[in-house]
Order: sequence, then structure tokens, then C-alpha cells
Amino acid sequence: MIKLPILIEEHQRSGLPLAFTEKWLDNKDLRQKLHMSQSTLRRHRLEGTISYIRINGKYYYRKSDIEMLMD
Repeated sequence: MIKLPILIEEHQRSGLPLAFTEKWLDNKDLRQKLHMSQSTLRRHRLEGTISYIRINGKYYYRKSDIEMLMD
């Protein structure tokens, strides 16, 4: 799991807001992209197969991380 403070610190050095430097997928987007059920996605989070951040109870996945997994 990616820790949010570390992620923010990385992007603060770039001088650009986080939203402009990374593309993110939420649960619904990722499930559609990978043709995966919610329970399977949850299992991958718990096993550490897919990195994510959680903000206000909602999960987000860095698009570049997912693309690397798919290669």
C-alpha cells in the first residue's frame, strides 16, 4: 500500500498538484478495466498485489502501477 504522506511529498517536490502529475482509477474504473469482481479486487488489495491509497473510505489506484502489472 502506498502511504499518502509519502506520495504527497514526492509530488510536492515536482511543484505540480498531485492531480496534474498522476492519473488515478477508482474501484469501478479498475474493475471495468480488469474485468474483475469487487471481491477479487479486495483480495488483491489485502494480498498486496495491487497498490492503492484510501481517501475518505474510497480506494484509488495509480494508473501507471496497473499498467505495469498488466505488462
